[in-house]
Amino acid sequence: MFWIFCRFNSLILNCFILRIRLISLILNIKQFKIKELNLQKIQNKLRKKFLASGVKMLGPETIFFSSDTKVGKNVTIEPYVVIGKNVKIGNNVVIKSFSHLESCKVENKVEIGPYAFFCC
Repeated sequence: MFWIFCRFNSLILNCFILRIRLISLILNIKQFKIKELNLQKIQNKLRKKFLASGVKMLGPETIFFSSDTKVGKNVTIEPYVVIGKNVKIGNNVVIKSFSHLESCKVENKVEIGPYAFFCC
């Protein structure tokens, strides 16, 4: 009888531990979603800022900017481009699809890509 009681208590304890782990997992997922939403808001804000300043973006939802990016006039950015930290883009520049720029300065009247990777 004691053995059945102990086994039953052990089962309850295991269920309790599993429930705590499940709650912890749900909280982690919620925190991840909040962070993801914040990153999406930041990217949308940066995209709107550059669109308002005259940057032409084809497929803006696929283009990612760093918060310190500087962009000149008459710039065209094609889909699936990542612009990382410390990037300055000059005037009359075309950045083609699937390019990745990081820590570099792009001079005026330049065409980059497709599939270019610049990191200085």
